[in-house]
Amino acid sequence: MKLNQTADDIAERALACASDSISDAALIHRLADSAYLLFTESPAEDPVVRALSIAAVAVRRRMGIWRAVLDDPCELSGPIRDVRLLADRLLDPTDPDAPIHSISHYATLADWAALASLQMDIRDDARTALRWLLIARLRIRAEHPPHIHFPPGFYRALRKLDYDDCLLYAPTREQLTAAALLLGGAIVEMDAGEGKTLASAIAAIIFAASGRRVHILTANDYLAARDCDDLAFTMESLGLTPGLVTASMDPDERRLQYPYPIVFATAREIGFDYLRDSIARRAQSRVSPVFDVAIVDEADHLLIDQARTPLIIAGEAMPEYKDDDAPENLATRIIEDQVARVDRLYSRLEELCRTDESTDQTLAAILLAEGLSPRFVSTLEQFGKTSRQVQSILLALNDDDDGNPLESDLLFAIDAANSALRVTARGWEFIANRLDSPAAAFEVAQILRARVIHDSDEDYVVDAEGVTLVDRLDGRPMPSHRYVDGLHEAIEDKEGVEERAYANPVARTTIHALMSNYTTVAGLTGTAIEAADIFTQDYGAAAVRVSPTFPPRRIDMDARVYFDRSEHTLAVSEQVAHWHRVGRPVLVTFGSVRESADFSNILERQGISHRLLNASNPFSESEIVERAGEFGAVTVSTGMAGRGTDIIVSEDVDRAIAESLGQPTDRVEAALGLLVIIASLPASRRVERQLKGRAARQGRPGSSTMMIHINDPILAFSRQQTSLFKMKNTNDTYVEGIRVQEQLNQVQREAESCHRAIMKATAEFATVIERESRAHYSFRETIMDDRACRRILVNDVARWVNRKTEPLRDIRSDYRINFDSVAEPLWDEYEIDIGSANLNSPAQAEDALTLIVEDRLFQHRTRLGERRFMLSVSDLYLDALDVLWPDHLAALQDMALSIALSAESHAAALIQFAERTEAAREGMRAAAADKVISALLNSDCLEPATDSDEIQIEQLPGELSDLIT
Repeated sequence: MKLNQTADDIAERALACASDSISDAALIHRLADSAYLLFTESPAEDPVVRALSIAAVAVRRRMGIWRAVLDDPCELSGPIRDVRLLADRLLDPTDPDAPIHSISHYATLADWAALASLQMDIRDDARTALRWLLIARLRIRAEHPPHIHFPPGFYRALRKLDYDDCLLYAPTREQLTAAALLLGGAIVEMDAGEGKTLASAIAAIIFAASGRRVHILTANDYLAARDCDDLAFTMESLGLTPGLVTASMDPDERRLQYPYPIVFATAREIGFDYLRDSIARRAQSRVSPVFDVAIVDEADHLLIDQARTPLIIAGEAMPEYKDDDAPENLATRIIEDQVARVDRLYSRLEELCRTDESTDQTLAAILLAEGLSPRFVSTLEQFGKTSRQVQSILLALNDDDDGNPLESDLLFAIDAANSALRVTARGWEFIANRLDSPAAAFEVAQILRARVIHDSDEDYVVDAEGVTLVDRLDGRPMPSHRYVDGLHEAIEDKEGVEERAYANPVARTTIHALMSNYTTVAGLTGTAIEAADIFTQDYGAAAVRVSPTFPPRRIDMDARVYFDRSEHTLAVSEQVAHWHRVGRPVLVTFGSVRESADFSNILERQGISHRLLNASNPFSESEIVERAGEFGAVTVSTGMAGRGTDIIVSEDVDRAIAESLGQPTDRVEAALGLLVIIASLPASRRVERQLKGRAARQGRPGSSTMMIHINDPILAFSRQQTSLFKMKNTNDTYVEGIRVQEQLNQVQREAESCHRAIMKATAEFATVIERESRAHYSFRETIMDDRACRRILVNDVARWVNRKTEPLRDIRSDYRINFDSVAEPLWDEYEIDIGSANLNSPAQAEDALTLIVEDRLFQHRTRLGERRFMLSVSDLYLDALDVLWPDHLAALQDMALSIALSAESHAAALIQFAERTEAAREGMRAAAADKVISALLNSDCLEPATDSDEIQIEQLPGELSDLIT
């Protein structure tokens, strides 16, 4: 759909056209007519305006005016509350004098309501409203409220009496603008509190009214259920019943929900339903989500940050077999050896200090052996060095042929800049001399990574479920994600928790691939503009910002970078303590669970009451964030606080802050509202804006500041770290200003660019695997069609016979010897006797074998009947494919990694991978055909199979993303 006017102009016209002069029933028909015209070949602007105006009227009525009918009277105010209370009294069946007892004497409900209202001594406008309320309150006792349609007079009467505007609820121009953009398939940026949920609902209503099928994808099940519940009344009043899919629903419940025109769900649930449908054995087992329109909440997080995370259906759990503890014991020896070497390096450092010799190479060696540990950070501060400077020394020592000479004494080396561990040549030699199995050697490397690189309360938390990974961008727990290639199991073993049984994947996709199923992808988020090019390249969607309803009042203070860890911690805690005394609500965010917990302990020792929100207590999120705007509230959090429930600071809180400062509110605006202190540098500018956007919601006052340590993980190895040190004067404990903010933003841009490059390289390999997966699912679909399966069986039997008789065509050997080499295995494996060598040509032998196979198949057909026979054959194919497919998938992953590391170029690797993938697919299908024919020839009693149980897992990309460059 192309709009010739701006969405803002269209929204303005829609508001002007939103009139209460039409009935509820007419709204449905006009909406359908207008919506249909939106998606014709040559749409005009007028249908967009009409559709938006009708949706706006429905929202105003059902989410606003209908509150007089449905809400508790205590939640109403003014004359509306008085009339509602009067109506309830007149309808009270327990009151013997109530007029409700005389209703049977009247021909119509309207007549009774008219007379009952006339008997009340009230103003005319109140009497009219009372008459309508009596009718409405009686009708909801027998009818479903969304299906109750009233004429315009009902709404005019109640609106006229609403002097206090307690029934006022209408979409803003900005929300209608966003809805218009969503109809055009855009990714819309709206500030926090601007009403993204309602904007997406209006767009979904118009899409659905035109006959499109809409999925509204939320961040979690709670939001899906909440939004569906809040918006169902309005949607149903327009003839559009919404559906809801959550993790707790069984297949039968899901099957009932997906046919609805609008479905609220998470991408994860829809993704797993898609995968389960792809591997279902029967059409009736599918739940069949319809992929047409997707409207995505928090679009940047799902479509970019989570785009490449695989969704995996795993089969039955496989038992773990461990012959001994050799890998664990060897990893322990290696770590002990490395620790001893690091201790010697620190001793060497002290000697060099006493003799005034250069410490550069020793510091570089420690960084290589130990990484950016707290002890090393403290040492850097002592020597006045930056991690970037030491990293530069390491890079300067690298040699393309011989590697880094500092590695010669190490068993493993740490790439602190990328949080990676690499076993050195000496280390592999050390392992190979003690373990015979390459698989065991790889297990040692994974155990080292688990123990050295991955830390509890940084990369994961240990909870009741075991080891739960933490999202690096927003700090949220990811309970269904797992590391691959044995790394997760190694971490579980390290933490002493029960290892979850490993299961081979039987179906997989990614969020990016899942979204490609949709015809239209649109979405909303608070931070889209920074990622506009990604949205365009990956999804063909433009990113557009909608200006806020109220002018922004947030004050973003100059960013500060501290050069001493203790000074940084002290400065942040002093800020919190100061504003806590004043009563101003404060939100402090850190980059990890550990940092947030450590700062929480500091505040606890200082006696500052606060709440802690991180991946260790995610279930308290809504309550904690909801109360974060209260007077004197202090909230310590990871990036979890950047999205989700709004933090609302009321005018009463601002007045209390001003009173605490002894000034009127207009004199201390800079001290009002929520203060957001970002104490760890976010890896993305989008995440930074999300965190800052928690303050000054809906035009309210608020402030933000960034207080970062120079060795923050994102900043530590960047080029900008050196630039920041150059800004520092001798006695400065920190630097601040616009230049500092620019340097930090540049660090983020470089981190985003690096991450994007890795994701792009990985994605191209993932695309080949996704294409292979879809070809596999398509082939399974073909197998389940009787006619297609019959053709496949005939062709596979012909190929099987051809392969079995292939030795007979070898003219280099004696025919009798060749015949025996064919006949004996056929008898041994299938009890097939193809006669004697009198079959003196390969063609005769091939015909004889074909007749025997066809006779065996005919016996099965006769016993089962054609339909049941083909069902059994289909099941045999599916059994074979489902057994072979997991190993095929694993082989593709290994193949991708091997080719990526050995190919001359990235382009050459992709071509080679695609070619070898196709060959591997043909090999897998041939192996499946052999299994099927073998089963048909050796089985006396065929029976159709049933579906097996699967479990669902989301796995993080393994070493492929780290190694492909």
